[in-house]
Amino acid sequence: MTGRSPQILRSDALDNRERILDAARALFAAEGLDVPMREIARRAGVGPATLYRRFPTKQLLVTEVFTDEMRARATPSSTRGVPSRTRGAVSVS
Repeated sequence: MTGRSPQILRSDALDNRERILDAARALFAAEGLDVPMREIARRAGVGPATLYRRFPTKQLLVTEVFTDEMRARATPSSTRGVPSRTRGAVSVS
């Protein structure tokens, strides 16, 4: 236990986080992991400060994108295709 309580995000902050993850998924799939963080922020429609507030390093962003993808792949097939805020539209194969 880290001693930190989980932070509950406001709905707008949660929306920004999801837009960042969606943009990162799409860009990583299309262009690879070398895509600049500023391009991810631009594609997500947020400022660089918002991106870095949620994901201070690119490694954290990449880890979150791939963790979400692994969770989605581990989901029982009966629930695949059901929309989820934690899953993106782009699959990394």
